[in-house]
Amino acid sequence: MTRRNGIFLVISVLVALCATALRADPWIDFAAFEHDGNCPPLLAQAANATQVAAWNQEQLDRLYACAKAGPIPDGFLNGQVLFANGGGFDQFVTFAAQLGFPVDKGRLKQFAESLWKGKHFYRADGALLNLMGPNVEPLLGQDIKGQLRFPAKVYCGQSLLDSRRESIVIDYAKTDTVKIAGKTPYNDLVDWIAGDRTQTGRRGLNIRDEIRMVHPGFYLGRAYMDRIFLLNFTLTASAPVSGQDVCWSGYSSTGA
Repeated sequence: MTRRNGIFLVISVLVALCATALRADPWIDFAAFEHDGNCPPLLAQAANATQVAAWNQEQLDRLYACAKAGPIPDGFLNGQVLFANGGGFDQFVTFAAQLGFPVDKGRLKQFAESLWKGKHFYRADGALLNLMGPNVEPLLGQDIKGQLRFPAKVYCGQSLLDSRRESIVIDYAKTDTVKIAGKTPYNDLVDWIAGDRTQTGRRGLNIRDEIRMVHPGFYLGRAYMDRIFLLNFTLTASAPVSGQDVCWSGYSSTGA
């Protein structure tokens, strides 16, 4: 077995365990929630990434449902993975324990938090790259700490949680076709894992993210693998993000 196939097998097993525990997103009556007047207060309470890090999964789902896509960012945004109570992380820990693989929740959280540090958007190219953290080296067997890796296409599209307004989609399919001016974004030794397509079919994990803006420069995101919800994350810019909203804004009687 080649090194690449071995890495892919290990990652696939871990993701499959998580995916088995995550059959579907929590059911929420979005139509009723949209018109009950709670959207503006909910958005106001979500002041920053530290604030929402303490929220549970249902609260994050409701916050995401209230938000609009906002303008597509341009430049670097700091990233933070959220481990919400009642979300996929708790379910993964419980399911792993049932299979006889106890997981230290605190250590796993620390490990995951240092895998990824944020995203650099290239608005004009409709693309982005991810800033990798120190834990990537032992996982992939390559020193890409601090590198911008894993290219993705960025565009407006339908949310996998609710469709009443669009999200900014971060799509890792066909990553080898992403073009960024002045850069060669795709590295076949590493970036295939996220989910590129080739003439022989998909090799990677079919990762797809989506984000919506809570406040100018502060976005809430959701990560999926083969349309199965994996985790929440936030993106925070150093200054308010300017630009035109290009995604469909939907509707709301509350003005959210």
